[in-house]
Amino acid sequence: DLLTPNGVRDSEKVSGVSREQIRLLESDHLAALNRLCVRLVFCLYAEDADIFPKDCFKRLVEASDARRLRIDLQRLFHTLDTPTDKRDPYLEPELCAFPYTNGGLFRNAAANDIPPLTEEIRKLLIGASQFDWRDITPTIFGALFESTLNPVTRRAGGMVYTSVENIHKVIDPLFLDDLTRRVGAAIQKGDKRTLLALQAEMAALTFLDPACGSGNFLTETYICLRRLENRIIAALQKGQSEFDLGLSVKVSIAQFHGIEINDFAVSVAKTALWIAEAQMLRETAEILHREPDYLSLKDYDGIVEGNALRMEWGDLISRGGAETRKVYVIGNPPFSGARWMGKEQKTDVLELFGKDWQGVGDLDYVCCWYKKAMDFMGGRVSSRADSAAGASRPPLRCAFVSTNSICQGGAVANLWKPLFAQGLEIDFAHHTFRWDNEAFDKAHVHCVIVGFHAGGSPSSATVKTIFDGDRAIPATHINGYLMDAPDVWIESRTKPLCDVPEMGIGNKRLFPMFPPFHTDCGKNTKIGKRVFINAGCQFQDQGGITIGDDVLIGPQTIIATLNHDPDPDKRGGMFAKPVIIGNKVWLGARVTICPGVTIGMVRLSALERLSQRMPHRGRSSPEYRQKS
Repeated sequence: DLLTPNGVRDSEKVSGVSREQIRLLESDHLAALNRLCVRLVFCLYAEDADIFPKDCFKRLVEASDARRLRIDLQRLFHTLDTPTDKRDPYLEPELCAFPYTNGGLFRNAAANDIPPLTEEIRKLLIGASQFDWRDITPTIFGALFESTLNPVTRRAGGMVYTSVENIHKVIDPLFLDDLTRRVGAAIQKGDKRTLLALQAEMAALTFLDPACGSGNFLTETYICLRRLENRIIAALQKGQSEFDLGLSVKVSIAQFHGIEINDFAVSVAKTALWIAEAQMLRETAEILHREPDYLSLKDYDGIVEGNALRMEWGDLISRGGAETRKVYVIGNPPFSGARWMGKEQKTDVLELFGKDWQGVGDLDYVCCWYKKAMDFMGGRVSSRADSAAGASRPPLRCAFVSTNSICQGGAVANLWKPLFAQGLEIDFAHHTFRWDNEAFDKAHVHCVIVGFHAGGSPSSATVKTIFDGDRAIPATHINGYLMDAPDVWIESRTKPLCDVPEMGIGNKRLFPMFPPFHTDCGKNTKIGKRVFINAGCQFQDQGGITIGDDVLIGPQTIIATLNHDPDPDKRGGMFAKPVIIGNKVWLGARVTICPGVTIGMVRLSALERLSQRMPHRGRSSPEYRQKS
């Protein structure tokens, strides 16, 4: 009810106000509430991390009441954004205690950014201040952000938060393992010249996450790079104090860039990086026996709001102006499947790939980021600044988390075959693993990770590696199916390879099926309309298999129509019984259906084995609900 004046949501109740104006008003107020949440979190952290005087924010809230709290917070934000020498000389002591905090976090904090606050909210703020925010992990903001999304919003945007463990599956083989090894070797040798060169190299790296969400990839990468720099600083200083921390610290959050379509996520990502910067500065100060000067915050515009597929990535990177020796593009792009994309997402796919791209209608949304990255790495000029200056781009490598569908079935030929022809080369890959993170009500997907480059060998000489669970397998060449094998493309075809009848969908004679697929005969299988068969299925159809309409068959499903006699003395013989699968059946992964089984409307879960008749069950029946 706080999002519109007087809680009115029906435009017909407001004279002269259109429904579209109400929608825009709600959007503006929601953005303001998002900014308020981020500012409050920073205040809670700052008073525990010695950026603000201890408990000064808590005391301000306690001294206020619900009716006055809104005004007090407005005045606080204005004070934080005002340099000390420009403040009102008669400012109350409780506000004077707060230092100047620039960097844009509290800039333009308008009066209407804060709605009327209740006593319940005031007590919640006081309770939150009891928590020690000093050592909070900045990447936890990603879990909080995903948990605030309703399932519809999350699915529509393909938004999935990345855990620290999964981030390291990307950044470790991409650059961090090699850099850590070289720093460790230089420290062991006591090679000061090499250490200084490594620190300069780290300060010249640039990172871009073109779907950064709440900034977890950028934040964790920054923390790892700064901790590696702190090891160099400790080795160089050898316990001596440094007069100016700025002379020792070279790595900056200005090296980190992101693009995100959600405005709240942009605010969360900036705050997470600011907090990470403060934490790393504190660790450096402890090494140098100095008191850190956290404030004022540096102006930071490295994370921008927008559609990454409609922006020039090079323009964002060129903003920093500093020398860039290497660029790493990392991230976890949206996971919207080809059949689940919205209108704007489908438009993005068509504009990026073009209508003549083979199988463009079957490409998942995440494929756009591979194409965009390839355009960025390839022969095209990626930024107006580069074009004007005639500059050559620095070496660039990429690694993305994606749904495993991009490395299965027809998607491999549709996506990877043209990109490989343009010079793309996979450097490392993680086989399918189940996505997991700390978010409540998190998304459940199966993912792969693909690290790649284009245009010659990667600048850092690395052995190609395939990661399968805990195993790291050296590889000679990684193909589109993420296997150490030559490039082979299994493309969709409308006619069989040999002289057998076609398998079809009713009178359409075609249906989607991911290879590999095995069948004894093929001619004994009858398939209805709108059927989908996933990868790795085996149909033993000598006894006859009938599949109805609207059936989904999960990966590695086995349908058997042949069996042996249970009598040991007669076991050498075989008998056949048909399998009938009715309309709207959903078979989950690795289901086994035995000879003679008939299935009605039902969903079967993974590893389930059926050896009896299952009659039709309506959606309202208890049996259907129990199985589902």
